[in-house]
Amino acid sequence: MKLRELAHSRTGDKGNRSNISLIPYDPTHYQHLREEVTAERVKAHFRDIVHGAVERYELPLIHSFNFVLDEALGGGVSRSLSLDTHGKALSSALLEMDVSAPPGYAPKHRVAAGAVATPTAHLPKAEDFLLWPPNVQAYGYRIVDKLFNSRPIRKGPSPRPLRYGHQLELSYQTANGACSIADFIDRNALSGLLVLKNGQVVLEQYGLGLLPSDRWSTMSTVKSITATLVGVALYDGAIHSLDDSVTKYVPSLLGSAYEEVTVKHLLTMTSGVAWNEDYTDKQSDVNRYSKSLADGVPGGVFALLKALAREHEAGTHWRYNSGDTFLLGAVLRSAICMPVADYLSRKIWQPCGMEFDAFYTLESPDGLEIGGSRAGIALRDFGRFAQFMLDDGVVDGKRLLPDGWNDDANRHAYTFSDADRALMPQIASGALAGYGYSWWIAADGAMTAVGFAGQRIYINRAERLAIVTLGAFPQPGYRGPDEHDRVAEVVAFTEAVKSALGSSGA
Repeated sequence: MKLRELAHSRTGDKGNRSNISLIPYDPTHYQHLREEVTAERVKAHFRDIVHGAVERYELPLIHSFNFVLDEALGGGVSRSLSLDTHGKALSSALLEMDVSAPPGYAPKHRVAAGAVATPTAHLPKAEDFLLWPPNVQAYGYRIVDKLFNSRPIRKGPSPRPLRYGHQLELSYQTANGACSIADFIDRNALSGLLVLKNGQVVLEQYGLGLLPSDRWSTMSTVKSITATLVGVALYDGAIHSLDDSVTKYVPSLLGSAYEEVTVKHLLTMTSGVAWNEDYTDKQSDVNRYSKSLADGVPGGVFALLKALAREHEAGTHWRYNSGDTFLLGAVLRSAICMPVADYLSRKIWQPCGMEFDAFYTLESPDGLEIGGSRAGIALRDFGRFAQFMLDDGVVDGKRLLPDGWNDDANRHAYTFSDADRALMPQIASGALAGYGYSWWIAADGAMTAVGFAGQRIYINRAERLAIVTLGAFPQPGYRGPDEHDRVAEVVAFTEAVKSALGSSGA
């Protein structure tokens, strides 16, 4: 896109020097333009005109920039007849610079009368990520890296081939009678379905137009992946103890409600900090968090976390809190002294032979990874991660997780009560019994990563079984009065898979 779509400009001149101001139409695009419109790029843009230095002065309080271009006017206004390079002409020329669109950018219509039509891509509104209607979900969940700032999780040079066993065939019962695998996908708006048994893929199917190479949004299933990476950092010695205070790694939270919280409290969501995770309430903490991520405001999430009040003593009360896992990612980043995406690539993605690059989304341009939501992973690589967990964190004979980590992660740090089930109906629908190290623990003892709108990684270590479902479950405002409970149907399908595969063979 052209810079003129994001900003306007004015200029003045003195002798052989031009002075150009650049002012974003939208102040939230200031940080994006700071990354895009550097002095070096401006110098290159005017390489045939400007023969001296280019300096950029940042004016963050008024969300503007000032560029000083030396030897830019062909010798100076009084000595040159090159009038096209004087005055307002240079500001107009600067606005012709090509720049990338800010994450979540939706162009405002500033089309002049008689302007030539140009092809543009319409993108969903990023700040409404948790509120999208069904027609947007199926598209938006596969292009999350176009809506939010992101950092790649690089695969290695050679993917590890998956082993394929005999195709799984089954039916399961619903209130409407027997349903097939195809019915399961159609009834529940699934984009991906993968079943692994004894190290072999026995089912891999795609829906909603998803391709094997597409990175579907993890939603909150990435919480469990980030928590597993904490285990890797503990094994490496980067994190000394799960009982370490959060402020040891993130001292900027001293004096906040998080001052009494440990790494283990974050892992188990028992920080005791007040938090509202109501996705349907646009003013809830989770939606204000989501808007900050969409706007890409540096430090915006930290400002939100610092303002939270303490509701319970740390370690005494469980509350689902995406803010806790964002902070867990910040702790991890501080401990490992590198971007979390790079650490995940080095420690899990490359050793496990992932087939595709994945990505973490970021809280701002080149900022901190969002450890608890909206990463992007291809279906088969979800499966490879599940197999890594089934193999107890050992790859090619090398242990990457502490011995016993999965047992600890799969142990009830908190057991759900009737009050929890009343507050979060999906606990009952999902047959969930408790919560461990950012893993939901199913009634049958399986480790389960659960994400918004139907994302789920079910890992039953006793059965050597993993089931990955990716979906676009419609949200409450878009459901009909007689629609079935999709979460409960996923559990029914899981039981049918267990029954069809038995306790040993594929």
